[in-house]
Amino acid sequence: MSLLHIVCQNCDGINRVQSETLKQDPRCNACKHLLFINSPLKLTTRNFNAHMANNDIPVLVFFWNSTCPLCKNMETAYALVTSNMEPWIRVAKINTEQEQSLAISNKISMSPTLILFKKGYEVSRKTEQMNAGDIMKWITAYI
Repeated sequence: MSLLHIVCQNCDGINRVQSETLKQDPRCNACKHLLFINSPLKLTTRNFNAHMANNDIPVLVFFWNSTCPLCKNMETAYALVTSNMEPWIRVAKINTEQEQSLAISNKISMSPTLILFKKGYEVSRKTEQMNAGDIMKWITAYI
C-alpha cells in the first residue's frame, strides 16, 4: 500500500489517499467533493502551483486557445483521455488567452501543446494534434 497526496479539484486542498482506493471515488477531506470528476481541471495562476507541487500523481496539461482549430478538434480526444486515465493521472487544461503568464512561464509557443508533469517538473511535451489513443500511449510511457 502506498499513500498518495492528491489535490482537490474543488478547493485545492491536499488529501492523503491510499493508492489502492483511487478507483473507489475518493472524496476531499475538507470540502467532501469527489477528487476525480471525469472532467479536465481548469488550471489558473491561482491554483497552478498547488496542483503541480502537491500531486503525487502525474499531471497532464493541455494548453489551448479559442482561435486554434486543432485545439477544438482535440477536445473530444482529451475528454476520452480524462475518462480513461483518471485517477492515475490528473488531467487539466489551461486557456492561454486567459492565463498568459502560465503560457509564458511554460514556454508555450504554439497551440495545441500537451505537457506531462511529475512532481511539478515537466517530463515530456507534445506540440501537435493527437487523438486519444496516441495521447494515452504517449503518457503511459511515463507513468
